[in-house]
Amino acid sequence: MLFKSSFSISLLRFSDDLPYPYPEEHQLFLIDLACEGWEAILKKAEEYRFFRHPFRWLVIKNNYTNLDYLESLEITIDSQFFIAEKNEGVIYLETAYKITAEWGLLWMDIGRWVKDNGFEYFNELIISRNRSDLMGVTINTTMVLADKNSINHMLDYVDIEVDFISKANYIYIHHLMNMINATGGLILTDTWGVLDPETGMFTGMIGDLQRELAEIGGIVSFVTAQRLPVVDYVSPTTPTIARFIFRAPPLSYVSNIFTLPFEYMVWICFFLLTIFTALVIYIIVYFEWKNPKYLQEEDPQQVTRLRANFFDSLMVQIGGICQQGSDTEPRSMAGRTALIFSFVALMFLYTSFSANIVALLQTSSDSIKTLQDLLYSNIRLGVEGTPYSRYIFSHETEPIRKALYEEKIAIKGQPPNFLTAEIGVARLRQEFFAFHCEVGTCYKIISDTFLEHEKCGLTEVAFFQAAEPWLPMRKNSTYSEILKVGFRKIQERGVRHREIVRFFTKKPACSGQGSTFVSVGLIDCYFGFFIFGIGVACAIALLVLEILAEKYNIMIILRARLNALFFRRRP
Repeated sequence: MLFKSSFSISLLRFSDDLPYPYPEEHQLFLIDLACEGWEAILKKAEEYRFFRHPFRWLVIKNNYTNLDYLESLEITIDSQFFIAEKNEGVIYLETAYKITAEWGLLWMDIGRWVKDNGFEYFNELIISRNRSDLMGVTINTTMVLADKNSINHMLDYVDIEVDFISKANYIYIHHLMNMINATGGLILTDTWGVLDPETGMFTGMIGDLQRELAEIGGIVSFVTAQRLPVVDYVSPTTPTIARFIFRAPPLSYVSNIFTLPFEYMVWICFFLLTIFTALVIYIIVYFEWKNPKYLQEEDPQQVTRLRANFFDSLMVQIGGICQQGSDTEPRSMAGRTALIFSFVALMFLYTSFSANIVALLQTSSDSIKTLQDLLYSNIRLGVEGTPYSRYIFSHETEPIRKALYEEKIAIKGQPPNFLTAEIGVARLRQEFFAFHCEVGTCYKIISDTFLEHEKCGLTEVAFFQAAEPWLPMRKNSTYSEILKVGFRKIQERGVRHREIVRFFTKKPACSGQGSTFVSVGLIDCYFGFFIFGIGVACAIALLVLEILAEKYNIMIILRARLNALFFRRRP
C-alpha cells in the first residue's frame, strides 16, 4: 500500500509529450534503452529541457547498447542523469553531464550494487562539490559602471569611492571564478534595466541576463515583481543602503532657545518670585517714606533713595534679572535685606540660564525624522545622479515622495538637482542641505573632508523602504547551484566581510562635539532681537501717546486761558 500511495507510474511511447503528474523536484524518468524509440524520447526531453535540475533520470543500459547518441544531447551540468548497467550480477551506476552544450560528456562513477550485499560503495552526487571544476569555461558577467575609467581599477582599490559597489562585487566574482576554475567574461552597461511593456524585454543588465548573454549580474539589484519572472537571485553580497543624509539643524532653527533652559513651572515660579519680591520691597519702602527717621537721615554714599512706587521696585528687580544692579536702594535694613536676597536668587537663576543657553547653542534638533518633515522644512534637497536614483525618483507615485521630487528636487523651470557625490557632500557641509546617496560613498567623503565637530549630528532619512538588494542571475541557469554555493563559501570564509570593511565606510563617530568654538548667528539671536523690536515699538508708541497727551493738555490749558480772558473783558 505504501508503494502504491507514494508513486505513480506512467508508460510513455516515443510519440507522447512526456507529461508528469508530480512537481518537478519529485519527478523521476525511467527509461530502458532496450526498448524501441528511446532516442526519440530523449530527443523530446532535450527539447523540453527536462535534463536540467530538478528532474531526475535513470537510464537502464545493457551490454549491447551504444551510448554514442547521448553525446548529441545537452545533458546540462546541473542534471541528475544516471546510467545503470548490469554486468555479471553486478549493477554499475554512473552519471553523465556536459559543462556546456559544445563539450563532450563527462562521466562520474556513483556506485556498485550487488544483489546479496547491496551497495559495495556509493558516491553521493552533490553538484556543487562533484562538478565545481568548470575547466576554464567562460562565464559572462554583466555589470553597471557609472564611470568608464573604473574598468581600469577593478582590483587595485584605486578611487575606491567610485563605482564601489560594482568593484566589490567584481572582486567577489573574481574569487568565485578562481574557486570553480572558470574564465570570467565582462559585459559593461550603464543601467540596471527598464522593462519595455511592448516587447516584454528589459534594457541594461537585467536585459543581458534575460537574453542569456550573461550568466550573472555584476552588481546587486533590488528584487521587484517585474524582474522576478526573468531573473533569479543569488546572494545579498553588498549592503547597499541609499538615504537622505543631512546635518541635523541647530536647535535655534526650530525652537526658541531662550525659553528652553527652564521648564514651564520654573518660568512661572520665576515670574511670581519677581513680582512677589518687588511687592515686598515696595511695601517696605512705602513705610520708609512714612517714617521721619529715614526722611531726615542723609546717606554718606549719596545713593538715591528708592521711591515708594511699585513700578520703581519692579525696575529694581529687572535690573537684578539682567545683572545690571540699580542706582536706587531702600534705606532700611529690612529693605536692603530683601534686595540682597532678591539679587542672590536672581544671580543663581541667571547663571543657570546662561549655562543652559551655551549648551543649547551647540545642540542639534531631532525635529526632522520623516519624509514629511523634510517636505515641510526649509531644508534643500539633492540626489546623487546614479541611473537607478533618477529612475526611482522620477517614477515615484506616493504623494509625499512625489511632492518631494517635484517641489524640492525637480522644481519646475529648473534642472533637476542631481549631483555628483563630491558636490552633494560639499553642499551638505556648507548649507542646510540633505543629500540622497549611497551611505557608504557619502560617509567615505565625509570622513576625508569634514572636521571632527562637523561629523556630529549627521542624520539619515530613508526615501523608500526596500529589502536588501541581491545579486541577479540568469533565469534557470545551469550553473545556479555551483554559483550559489560558491558565494556562500565566500561569505562564510570572511572574504565578503573583508571587502565590506574595505569598501563600505561606516557613519563617522562624533568625537569633537563641544571642543570647538561655535559662532552665534542671527537666527540664534532672533528672539532677542524680536524682544528688542517689541520694546522699541512699545517705546515709540508710548512716546507718540505722550506727545499727543501733552498737546492735548496744552490745548486744554490754552482754551481755559482764552475763555478766562474773554469772560474777563466782557462788560
